[in-house]
Amino acid sequence: MALAHEKSANTGNLFWEKLGKEVNHQWGKGYEAEKELNEFIQANLLSNFSYFGILQPIYDFRIFKNIAKYPEVLPKIHSCNIQKPWCKKCPKCDYVWLGLMAVFEPGSVDAVFGSNLFDDDDLLPIFREMIGLAEHTPFECIGEIDESRLAMKKCLEKGLSGKALEMFKHEVLGDSSIAWQQLEQKYDRVYDTEHAIPDWIFSKIRGQL
Repeated sequence: MALAHEKSANTGNLFWEKLGKEVNHQWGKGYEAEKELNEFIQANLLSNFSYFGILQPIYDFRIFKNIAKYPEVLPKIHSCNIQKPWCKKCPKCDYVWLGLMAVFEPGSVDAVFGSNLFDDDDLLPIFREMIGLAEHTPFECIGEIDESRLAMKKCLEKGLSGKALEMFKHEVLGDSSIAWQQLEQKYDRVYDTEHAIPDWIFSKIRGQL
């Protein structure tokens, strides 16, 4: 049973000191959950059953880059949980917009969304959460803080503009401790471990990831 769970799902939204644990909105999509579900199913239900996320070896950043190879699908995708295809006011819309703008030709993304989400005042608090300038990241299925930061940097390099990008430029980009090249290497590679994909399947799909 293969689902489209990605590596970005393994990181939590915050560390809750009261519990002494990390809280992860999308824990059920992560590798830890995959292992526990597999063990339970194989021990109690079907011994010859495998459950895995076929995108678990790659982060969202690489997924967006792979989607950009197929620009014809852009008008057909959706990810918003409020209003299909896009409400343009929630963290999911913000995150997908950011990822798409970082890798697609901007005009093709504008044609789908019809507005510059980087310039929406209502969305600035969400963008702040996404790039680590708030107490926690949004409780939605989105990527890591550094993934969002890397995508914003890519948007700036493409000459894109907007209030959210200005905020990023002034509050994050000047941080000399951020190793941008290392971040890109982390998020734009295929991981051979930390996934539950059977070897005979992974060996055939690795080159497509």
